[in-house]
Amino acid sequence: MRLLGLDIGTSRIKALLYDVERGQVVALSERPTPLAHPQPGWTDFPPEAIWQAAAQAMRELASDPGLGAVRAVSVSSLAESGVPLDAAGRPLAPFMAWFDARSKPQAERWARRLSLERIYRIGGQRMQYTLGANKWLWWREAEPQLAATARHWLSMADWIIYRLSGELATDYTLAARTGLFDQCTRTWSPELLAAAGLPAEPLPPALPSGTAVGCVSAAAARDTGLPQDAAVATGGHDHLCAALAAGAIAPGTAVDSSGTATSVVVPVDRYLGEIIPWESGFSCYAHTAPGLYIVRGGAKATGGAIAWLARTLCGREPDEAAYAALLAEAAEAQGSLAGLFWSPAFLGAGTPLGDYGAHAALVGLSPQHTRGDIVRALLEALAFWLRRNLDALETLTGRPLSNVHLTGGSTRLELLSALKATISGRPMRVPEIVEGSALGAALLAGIGAGLFPSAAAALASLQIGERTFEPDPAEQGRYRRLYEQVYLALYPTLAPLEERLQGLT
Repeated sequence: MRLLGLDIGTSRIKALLYDVERGQVVALSERPTPLAHPQPGWTDFPPEAIWQAAAQAMRELASDPGLGAVRAVSVSSLAESGVPLDAAGRPLAPFMAWFDARSKPQAERWARRLSLERIYRIGGQRMQYTLGANKWLWWREAEPQLAATARHWLSMADWIIYRLSGELATDYTLAARTGLFDQCTRTWSPELLAAAGLPAEPLPPALPSGTAVGCVSAAAARDTGLPQDAAVATGGHDHLCAALAAGAIAPGTAVDSSGTATSVVVPVDRYLGEIIPWESGFSCYAHTAPGLYIVRGGAKATGGAIAWLARTLCGREPDEAAYAALLAEAAEAQGSLAGLFWSPAFLGAGTPLGDYGAHAALVGLSPQHTRGDIVRALLEALAFWLRRNLDALETLTGRPLSNVHLTGGSTRLELLSALKATISGRPMRVPEIVEGSALGAALLAGIGAGLFPSAAAALASLQIGERTFEPDPAEQGRYRRLYEQVYLALYPTLAPLEERLQGLT
């Protein structure tokens, strides 16, 4: 029995087949995520091109008779990006990328109608330009005549579900990332919609992740090769689908999902958005595991920062050999132990500081340092950032977080995983899963099809190994001193200087 999980990521679209009886992924297909840059600094995802790339990835799996028929399908995706549809279901505009800053003016206007703290208490999200509501507002203002014909507004995974089944639906996790969802009632918020000046009618019904909404349509079956009787179920935000696959389905567990960006996800059994300091940037919203919430921290450029540094030091996009050589140099280097320190705020400081305007800094650089030192110091800074967030999340949730799982593309960097263990003082477990977000979607497909009665049962079906990185006791003392005496002091020391610099430029 096979389940198909699809993940629409910022850079790649991935589809996988999960064999329930074997408890393993048996096939994987991927395509580049189609992008467009209509103006400098703008990034769009063309809706039809996204569907065609996803359909091709699914067809590659569904067309292999040796892989067996697909029983159900679900979709994980990046959050915040949305597409308007007309009455016939045709896209009226491209998806604006979540990181596209066109919507900053719209985000800044919210405080005129509703306090930022009140916005957070309702929706569990700190207001920022990335949220889907601000993408929608930007488009309505840029294309008012076209916007008047819009009848639906769908997030990325919702669009794929619509193309698969013809049904309009979203899940709680993607609804949350619009900035328009009430976490206490788990419904669209009249108060937030009124503050935004947006209508409720275009928004789809919001359902728990893993809810069956229909079956593959005849048109989708032709495009994808999937059987028409395959169930289509709601999926969710990619980081939370990955957290589900990694085992974060109980309080006291944490998942660090790191790719281009990082999310640190901690399940909780109730909504904590009413007590979390809203300025911190921590969000609290429904989990893909039905019945749970999560507290989520994050940084927008982690793996992306590493990739940028590798390109910068190599003077080009490094191939696999060049990248491996750079990491080997970092493994032999001293980094922060040689007095070199990064403040890793490449796209804002992330949680728990909540300063979205902060920038990165490299401190202590001298001619004695090598490029290996520079790379290692960045990896150490990302590990220091994780420790600070795990410590803060323990305080917020009132539970120790000794069970930490690592997922995402950054787990390929063993040095980074080892540093996270040593610097945080916690073992880091790396489940041997292929494409965690897509696998989480496959498990949700099984829940939707009735194959699994719960998230715990879906997770129990996995037959996978796990690597563990233990803290290195020989290095813990030195890293602890650097963390307490240097890392924690970097931001408060640099922030006033950065503010002064921005005032002069």
